[in-house]
Amino acid sequence: MKLTALDLIIVAAYLGALWGIGLWISYRHRKQDSDFLLNRRYSWFNIGSSIFATNIGPSFLLGMAAAGYAAGMATANFEWMAWMFLFLLGAVCAPYYIRMRITTMPEFIRRRFGAHAADFLSCYGLFTVVVMWIGADLFVGGKLLNQLLGYPEWACMVALAMVFMSFTVAGGFSAVMVTDTAQAVLMIGSMLVLNIIAFREVGGVHDLVDKVPGEFWQLFRPADDTKYPWIAIVLGYPVIGFWFWCTDQTIVQRMLGARDLKQAQLGTVYTAFLKILPPFLFLMPGIFCLALQPGLDNPDRAFLTMLTHYMPMGMVGLMIAVLFAASGAGVAGGLNAFSTIFTMDIYKNKFRPQASDRHLKLVSQATIVVVTFAAIGAALLLQGSKKNVFDTIQSVICYFAPPIASIFLLGLIWKRVTATAVNVTLYVGVAVCLTVGVMNILNWPSKEVWPHFMLLSFLLFTFCAAILAGVSLVTRHSIDEVPFGAAKTGPAAEAAGQGAGKLGWMLWAVLAVVMIGLYVGFQSMSVKRQQSEIYVSAGYVSADGKVSIPAGSDDNPGTARRPFLTADRARLEIEKMQSEGRLPADGIIVWLHGGTYHSRKPLIFGTEESGEPGKPVQWRPFPGEKPVLQPVSTPQ
Repeated sequence: MKLTALDLIIVAAYLGALWGIGLWISYRHRKQDSDFLLNRRYSWFNIGSSIFATNIGPSFLLGMAAAGYAAGMATANFEWMAWMFLFLLGAVCAPYYIRMRITTMPEFIRRRFGAHAADFLSCYGLFTVVVMWIGADLFVGGKLLNQLLGYPEWACMVALAMVFMSFTVAGGFSAVMVTDTAQAVLMIGSMLVLNIIAFREVGGVHDLVDKVPGEFWQLFRPADDTKYPWIAIVLGYPVIGFWFWCTDQTIVQRMLGARDLKQAQLGTVYTAFLKILPPFLFLMPGIFCLALQPGLDNPDRAFLTMLTHYMPMGMVGLMIAVLFAASGAGVAGGLNAFSTIFTMDIYKNKFRPQASDRHLKLVSQATIVVVTFAAIGAALLLQGSKKNVFDTIQSVICYFAPPIASIFLLGLIWKRVTATAVNVTLYVGVAVCLTVGVMNILNWPSKEVWPHFMLLSFLLFTFCAAILAGVSLVTRHSIDEVPFGAAKTGPAAEAAGQGAGKLGWMLWAVLAVVMIGLYVGFQSMSVKRQQSEIYVSAGYVSADGKVSIPAGSDDNPGTARRPFLTADRARLEIEKMQSEGRLPADGIIVWLHGGTYHSRKPLIFGTEESGEPGKPVQWRPFPGEKPVLQPVSTPQ
């Protein structure tokens, strides 16, 4: 893509502002070295904005648009189910974390279960930050910059890494918090502009719903769905949701920057309200692309297609700035989280307990430089994944989450958990989960062997929880363990103050009503839409093997999950509906999946082929797939 002078000016202005903020904060806090890793002075607005911006990485720009194009609103579950775990973060975890005045999550484990488990968790936490946060954001950001500008992916990854390494080294945690707030506003505003332009191109709500299959508006899909079955979502998301929102250092560290417990809890509920936006801002461009450009061979190009076809001059440069903002929030946050864990939990704790704040700041800055290059290597390794971008990132989370989620969850609610059980679960669980994860991502020995990655995460969590519970029942507490009551008492707990109280509970209640309304609304719209549709599948596999639709059967009812096999069977069903007076008032649409169809009568796509006046029957190729029609000659 060729950038105009205005595009280049916008990108240069953004990068200049970013570096300027880093240098300004570095100068402003030059005598406050302890603030480089973490300071506790932020309000609910800063906390919520920072968590939101950190969570919205480049995978949202590229991955959610691709997922929306391929699977529709089912992908929104990854965003709209998050509020329940943000509630747990604020209502259950925050009182422990804030009152204990911890800096890192391994520090919490050290207080509860001793140094051995905390040391292992520190190393595991460093590994997850490198791969899941910094490496994954560089991988997706590099891929998107490659699509936008045409430079090699590896060069784009290196460029992004260098930009945010220099910025984070200069400003530390304060720079990350300040820029996250601004970048959240930039991302929301820019994506809102893209969606408004796309909505006008589609023509309105009626035209959008008409051009998109009804199953694409369904949040909970049937259990036999090949993309996002409801059972995999319901069982698997709680595992990754609790780990991600309640225990991950990169996310929780923002909440730990609150000046008191009330601000921390209000920050989590503010984040939960913000999580309503991503499906509308980042997923809808994929659905708009499905309506406007239904013939894409690769869903990963949905976001770029919308950008190049519909954004006016100058807006491309703004969207590149948004890409930098999305990448920067995750990469810079990951770099800061890594340096915090390494400096406080490993270096200071093991090697220099009496180190000054100035010395720790220098160590942290050196750590950021070193880990940047390790993250570039992780990003290059992720290029070998056989899944699409969104599923690659989500599946990586699914394999990291089970052992940590089981330890924190049971450690918070069950007093019987022992340090010995925690150590066994960490060593065995991590080894099994990472081994299974690598095999699944590479589809080895074959794709058919593996269940859905979300269901696999639940099975791994069950395995880890069983180890933790079993070993806890046959072992005793050690002298290094600290019980619940003692873990959150003392001067630090008193300084944390009281929580959000009735205001917090009222806000959570309002949010719950809003979320229930969204689920009921979209699910009802999908069901109503599918009553006016017939689906036919002769069996389809995309060229890259990422989309596989099994062949239907003429004994099926012709629904999205149980389609007919032949076009002739669909025609017979329509004739039956007409004779019985069941043809919907606004007509019916027959969606043909990719594959080869034999029919004794010609099919006319996109126009009224049959039906009563005002009740047309339209035959359409399923978006993104290419059915092939072969007429069958009848012997004379």
